[in-house]
Amino acid sequence: ASGVTPANEGHIAFDKSDFVLVMPYGPENQYRLIGTVESEEGDKQQHSFDDVSQRAISGLGLSIKQVNWFSTYRVHHRVTNHFRRGRAFLLGDAAHVHSPAGGQGMNTGIADAINLAWKLVAVIKAQAPEILLDSYEAERKGFAHQLVKTTDRVFTFITASGGFADFVRTHIAPAIASQAYQYGRVREYLFRVISQTTMSYPDSSLSEGKAGEISAGDRLPYIAMGMTDNYASLSKIVWQIHIYGTATEEVRNWCDRHGVEWHVFLWQDAFENKGFKQDTTYLIRPDGYIGLVVTERYAEHLSAYVSRLGIQRALLLKH
Repeated sequence: ASGVTPANEGHIAFDKSDFVLVMPYGPENQYRLIGTVESEEGDKQQHSFDDVSQRAISGLGLSIKQVNWFSTYRVHHRVTNHFRRGRAFLLGDAAHVHSPAGGQGMNTGIADAINLAWKLVAVIKAQAPEILLDSYEAERKGFAHQLVKTTDRVFTFITASGGFADFVRTHIAPAIASQAYQYGRVREYLFRVISQTTMSYPDSSLSEGKAGEISAGDRLPYIAMGMTDNYASLSKIVWQIHIYGTATEEVRNWCDRHGVEWHVFLWQDAFENKGFKQDTTYLIRPDGYIGLVVTERYAEHLSAYVSRLGIQRALLLKH
């Protein structure tokens, strides 16, 4: 195909209830197109590319010379009742299915797997009780419902028919989006939502404590520091402690006794801007989320947290 400018960027066009998303795909002049094909409920006929409305495609000025592959699927918005039943676990598309609006499917499935993997390993190695696995459904099911609700609304907006819906979609929405996207905060917010870095588990049984603007269950905020950052240590899939400011002897002794890796970051204004509270201790889970936030009586709270979860010393040991 050819005709879209710039050729190496994504494009989207609406024409009434038709839309097409065009994405550059590998070699020059090769693209992936995602759009809608009108069909009645229960319609099982085999569709071809000729059934795709050309209105939105023409609106982009796209000229299609050859179709290498074409496939259709029916959009559903569903979440399974249970993510775990005994020894069986569901994740990814088996646990939740939705429209491709927002491009959230792959990241959600990967996040499911990451959430389950470290817990499953801990239980299999007898380093944590089996009840730890119940937190997988508790943490991931709520996000799946939220995601499906959001993608359903977006898809409904994109495909809604009627004169008023057409006017809002083709005139009002693009104008508002164009203006809003000029602001850095809006772009950052959209990035954080689509990348799912705003996802958190505040109500999880594994989340305890809050200091500053950061609560247990939040993803550890990322901070660049010259040639390194506070994510460097997260390449190790282990429990670890971060202190932003000064580490007390009490914290250091507790970490040494339990074999927990600890990292101290000298206080700077960037930490406060990200919501950290000076000299607070953050116990980071193996998946990069904050499990415990402690501001005082560090050893007491750390020991109580580990004991409550039934985590064995072997799971905490630095590798």
